[in-house]
Amino acid sequence: MPAFIPAEKSHWICTWCKSQGKPCADKSATRNKKRNERIHKSEVNAISCPHFEIKIRQRSKGQSAVAGAAYQSGERLYSEFDHRTKNYFYKAGEVIAKGILLPERAPPEYENRQTLWNAVEKSEKQWNAQLSRGIIMAIPRELPKTEYKI
Repeated sequence: MPAFIPAEKSHWICTWCKSQGKPCADKSATRNKKRNERIHKSEVNAISCPHFEIKIRQRSKGQSAVAGAAYQSGERLYSEFDHRTKNYFYKAGEVIAKGILLPERAPPEYENRQTLWNAVEKSEKQWNAQLSRGIIMAIPRELPKTEYKI
């Protein structure tokens, strides 16, 4: 990206235009005051901004670790806490990757998503317990599926 060089107080010149020997006359360019740069529309790639979010599931807000796991994995799970089935199977086509990361010495039965999250809800007894964290990452539509690295 070209850096800004203050020419006068009234206007700015980008380094690319200065190297060409002319003042920056691109009215569609935008100025980034923090970085002291000017961005030309022709230099910006047209790709959407990816989305990344980490959420904490809390019992005090009426949230369930089993429901969150079922939603993010696109599966049907039974919650022993409220004796209800959480069915998000309709989202299965939207989920690209899912998995459970366990420590080496964790019991092997926790590889089952339903067993793991029911055990978490059973062990956390306080009304304000933080049951789990959910990580949501959206991949831009412009990126072809062959480029997904999971």
